[in-house]
Amino acid sequence: GGDDNLEVADVLSEIGALHEKLCEYDRALEAHDEVLRIRKANLDPHAEIIADTMIEVSKIHVRKGSYDEALKLLSGVLQWEGDSIDKLRVGDAQFHIGCVQLFKGEYDNALQSFERAFEEKSAVLDENDEVLADIYQHMGRVFMEKGFANDAHRKEAVPYLTEAIRLLKTKIDRTEEDVASVMSLEGTLFYCEGEWDNALDRLNSASGILKSLFGKEHERIASLLELRARIYCEKEAFSTAIKLLEDSLAIRRKLFGFVANEVGNTLHCLSHVYQVRGMAEEALKHAEEALQMRKLGLGDCEKVAATIEMIAFIHLALGDTDGAKASLEESLQVKNNIYKMSSNDMLAQTGNSIAQTLCVMGEFLMETGEFDAANQCFLDCLEMRRELLGYDH
Repeated sequence: GGDDNLEVADVLSEIGALHEKLCEYDRALEAHDEVLRIRKANLDPHAEIIADTMIEVSKIHVRKGSYDEALKLLSGVLQWEGDSIDKLRVGDAQFHIGCVQLFKGEYDNALQSFERAFEEKSAVLDENDEVLADIYQHMGRVFMEKGFANDAHRKEAVPYLTEAIRLLKTKIDRTEEDVASVMSLEGTLFYCEGEWDNALDRLNSASGILKSLFGKEHERIASLLELRARIYCEKEAFSTAIKLLEDSLAIRRKLFGFVANEVGNTLHCLSHVYQVRGMAEEALKHAEEALQMRKLGLGDCEKVAATIEMIAFIHLALGDTDGAKASLEESLQVKNNIYKMSSNDMLAQTGNSIAQTLCVMGEFLMETGEFDAANQCFLDCLEMRRELLGYDH
């Protein structure tokens, strides 16, 4: 039937899915791009299978860190809302938009997108449908990532993770991969509850199953290594944490190359552990590489600002006050850029983040004797918080 036959597209779709499962994202994208081209050439532009393919291609772009490409495809799907597209596909598009926002550190926006996805899907699915588990899991992940800086947020992840586990356990004829997914979530839940040994037990078991299925060099293995490293940091076993993060970093470099969001995340974590351990020069080296990757992959976003602020504190530990000041100023500039581009839904999160940095900058300037500049920072912080919270908060 020729290269543009729909049956060819179906086979290519299976090939792309296999490459995606094996974390071979360039090959997966090549296959799915061709699927999308063939289907668009042969079908109605608003055929549901075209929406499915656009969502599938967007998922691979997310894994590769091509967030603008992913959002363009997902926004294209949402333009059909109320036309020929059903609620499940609208929910899928909203869910993957939330994933992009989560990767960029836009936690409030991500949570809203996941809530919209849940609203769309739950309107047509049974309340016990396992499909909803992924949404609950990602809602929990929003609070987990917030919890890396503020432990109180981890507790907010617990009900979402608990519901995700419950739904996954209702699945009939679970595969080994399903069992590993449940164990991984149980380990994550124990982590959020501060039960370190139980968390490690579940995560180690999940890792063993996944290694038997996919080998040692897989993204899910890297993610489990990173979570185990965070637990060992909580237990103050920093040497073990560093080894696990270095193993995770090696896997991600091999899978994603040397410029990728996942690699930047691991480098950021590794820098933090070195910083806590008092190894400032190692911390700075990894933080600067993390910043380079995050800037290339994410542009101006909260995760970029977080790495810049970490670099500021490392400079302070090294006695480099000029470097610290320059980094704080850069972080403030990034956050101001985010604020200017923010939707109304994001203004509170971004504005509060700016206020926090202004307060840190003010305290730093007081230490260096720049009292007028410090006073201005505190006044700007006060103005921002009054604007966000009112005068009586």
